Amino acid sequence: MPDDLKGVYLSFGNDLAVRNGEGSWTLPMPGRFVVDRGAIVRAADVDPDYEHRPEPEKTINDVKNLTVSGAVFRDRRGHRRRAGGV
Repeated sequence: MPDDLKGVYLSFGNDLAVRNGEGSWTLPMPGRFVVDRGAIVRAADVDPDYEHRPEPEKTINDVKNLTVSGAVFRDRRGHRRRAGGV
């Protein structure tokens, strides 16, 4: 982060190095992830500009695609399962 912008943050009492718990002046990148039951990321939308976000309909479609894709995963007991089914 540029020094002039660091000054702006500090003027508001926001020391990112302290908040981050280490010396960096970095900001988190907003993201939206759809993860299946097997802990596999099936859809991701990440943009450094927090104003750019996916439409809610896209998120709904990504979740619906989990059940349509027929993805196979193993449950906690090791049994093979299909996403959205038993």
